[in-house]
Amino acid sequence: MNMRQIFGSLACGAVLLTGVTACSDKPAEKPQTNNAGSTDQTNGAETTPADLLKLGLEQGQAGNFDAAKATFEKLLDAEADNKFAWFNLGYIAQSRNQADEAISNYDKALAADANYKPALYNRP
Repeated sequence: MNMRQIFGSLACGAVLLTGVTACSDKPAEKPQTNNAGSTDQTNGAETTPADLLKLGLEQGQAGNFDAAKATFEKLLDAEADNKFAWFNLGYIAQSRNQADEAISNYDKALAADANYKPALYNRP
């Protein structure tokens, strides 16, 4: 792993970890955990794309990348061009040494916003 990849991973992780506060003016609410260990923030209400993004970021912060990946994929079902979901899926793939998948996801983030700096920086 070269220095650019190391710094790219660090920058990418920082965006994942700080994404909630950067995207919202109101403080994040703590998600409720059910007996299966998954989180449910909606209490039966319809989940918005913003809720899914927030939940995915919280799951990523907690180190639960499998749940975060599933949440970001669900977000993409609602908003296929969500650059934040594509970027975070790229980060997850990159952290798992899945370079082709990471590049594909970063490219999709850039297709949604060609000037999205985190994806520009992290894409090899």
